[in-house]
Amino acid sequence: DARSKAFLNWLQTFVEDYVAKEGGLTKFEHLSTFLHSCLENSLSAAHQRSEQRLREVGEKHSADMKRMGAAMATLKEVLNSDKAHIRLKLQQEVKKNKQVVDRMASLERQID
Repeated sequence: DARSKAFLNWLQTFVEDYVAKEGGLTKFEHLSTFLHSCLENSLSAAHQRSEQRLREVGEKHSADMKRMGAAMATLKEVLNSDKAHIRLKLQQEVKKNKQVVDRMASLERQID
């Protein structure tokens, strides 16, 4: 396509100009050096992006863990509150049952 041809023409011109300026090295050596530096730059940028993404994922994980810890603490409080409420209700029922048993014993004594 036209962009590829334009890039190749630019690259060839660049290499020829560079060879003319630097001299002594072959066109292939200059092209290899240039492409190597391009690859290094590209890999460095990709590495920086992946490190940034890794930091972001780590921060998100940390925030998620804090939210989950807070949710678990809230759930524990709710469950403890429910447990206390159930114990209170149980104590009330035990007290009512004792009163009923005492009343029945009293009635039985009256009947006898």
